[in-house]
Amino acid sequence: MAWPSHEAFQAGLIRFLASPEITNGNGSLYSWVNPEHPGFVYPEAMGLHLRLISVLASRTGDPGLKARAAEVAAGLGHETPASGGVGMEGYLYLFDTCMAVGGLHAWHRLLGGELDRDLLGRMAGFIVRLARNRQVLVDADWKEPAPQPHWSRLFGAHMLKTVIALDALHRETGEASYKSLALEIAEQVLDECYDDGIFRMGPGHQTVYCHAHCYALEGLLYLRAAGLRDESAVIAKGAESLAGWQNEDGGMSNWYEDPSRQTVRVGDATAQTVRIWLAVDRKKYHDRIEKGLEFLKGLGSDMHGVRYSSASRDVNTISSTFAAQAFDWRLGEAQPEWLV
Repeated sequence: MAWPSHEAFQAGLIRFLASPEITNGNGSLYSWVNPEHPGFVYPEAMGLHLRLISVLASRTGDPGLKARAAEVAAGLGHETPASGGVGMEGYLYLFDTCMAVGGLHAWHRLLGGELDRDLLGRMAGFIVRLARNRQVLVDADWKEPAPQPHWSRLFGAHMLKTVIALDALHRETGEASYKSLALEIAEQVLDECYDDGIFRMGPGHQTVYCHAHCYALEGLLYLRAAGLRDESAVIAKGAESLAGWQNEDGGMSNWYEDPSRQTVRVGDATAQTVRIWLAVDRKKYHDRIEKGLEFLKGLGSDMHGVRYSSASRDVNTISSTFAAQAFDWRLGEAQPEWLV
């Protein structure tokens, strides 16, 4: 089957991300679109989406993208409670709140959006409180739930990406403590989760969740681009691990290094992997990049967004956001400083 060109597929992804189908009409975005299996309002996706749309709108000047960015920024204000934390299913997550701050920072810096300083202060307070305590999530009463061995509930590999929001808070406020906390977290994740090119999902675990492995590398790519810490050797080894894991069809599986896990080839980790290779060495990984992009095209939908996996009908907001940036970097230059 002949897939669309990179340019055409990228244009479709942007149309999906700017479409009314993924919003509730009040600036809040759904996790995915599927009439038979409706998504939920997802602040993490909103933050990632806002960061990408701000980058694209600042470059193109497209009024529709600028309007969508303003809507989502307002939506994050609506979705953030007094505590300053955002999340899902009754829990407020450090990671999700950091992604929201990253989006608001990009909107403010790139599009001149008026940042609500009270909102930012509440979000910053929530982030610092959890990050200093190395807490991943709390409920509305600030109580931490019983530990679970799930990658998103561990202070593990994915936490390295929180450095983007912490540096954004440093840039917005001038407070050096945010930058110091970012570097502390990076040091801890490297010490507890990294082993010779592989980020395990959490301390004491051998399993690799590819999505989280990529998040850790993305945090390191940002730190290098921002001049805060250069871990080029770790980044190069991590990219090479991804090369060893890529499936013949170009897709990346969700789980590695654990034969007991049932695996599926997924859009989010595939798009993340493509971005990492483009940032590390686009010539060396050229063929793998192209295979990854073709796999993403195979996840395309009638709505122009990408599905979570070939077995899923969910047209996924986060996967589509990552894919849009992957195609954008392939058609232009990688910008790790504005990684979403």
